[in-house]
Amino acid sequence: MTLIVDSQSVKAASTVGKDSWGYNTAKNINGRKRHITLDTSGLSVMITVTPADIQDRDTAGEIFWRLRLTQLQITQIWADRGYAGDLVDWARERLWPPESRQPGQPAV
Repeated sequence: MTLIVDSQSVKAASTVGKDSWGYNTAKNINGRKRHITLDTSGLSVMITVTPADIQDRDTAGEIFWRLRLTQLQITQIWADRGYAGDLVDWARERLWPPESRQPGQPAV
């Protein structure tokens, strides 16, 4: 099973407690970040919500670990560079061998 994960920053409502949101400087948004994981059919597998000021790579380890525990048939996860960094080494050691390609490079 192949999964796709990406994040989206969204503004927080005025009723949201300040301890559960943050400021995403890259997108100029005060709010939360949704990390959405889909299968290749577009069906939602998991949604994780964090404050918007948390970097994708800082949340990815927890997301990928939870996915591995609940979705044993995973063979591949596609993610953008926001989920890169030390995560590639972490995933290689604990989960699956990662595959890395430049944008526009064809699949092997």
